[in-house]
Amino acid sequence: LMFNEVPDENLGLEWEPCHQLVYLIDPIPQIRKWAPRIFHVHGKDATVRWDVIREHGVFGRLPFVQMRTPGFGDSDWTRVISELRLAGYKGAI
Repeated sequence: LMFNEVPDENLGLEWEPCHQLVYLIDPIPQIRKWAPRIFHVHGKDATVRWDVIREHGVFGRLPFVQMRTPGFGDSDWTRVISELRLAGYKGAI
């Protein structure tokens, strides 16, 4: 929606895969869709606690996601970085 309202090419995203994991979204399709608008990648990861989800659901009393350092969570950083590079991303993480 924001790109529709402000179509200027200097409006971009600070993107991180951990936000996708919190919503149980595969980050790779997002990279493919938004790569030209990704200006910075935030190095943050997360671990989905599937045992908690199975017992309590995502709206239960226990947190079902644990924030992690990149490489210690569920994000496939090899795929994330590969997709970013394929799309021409040259920025920092």
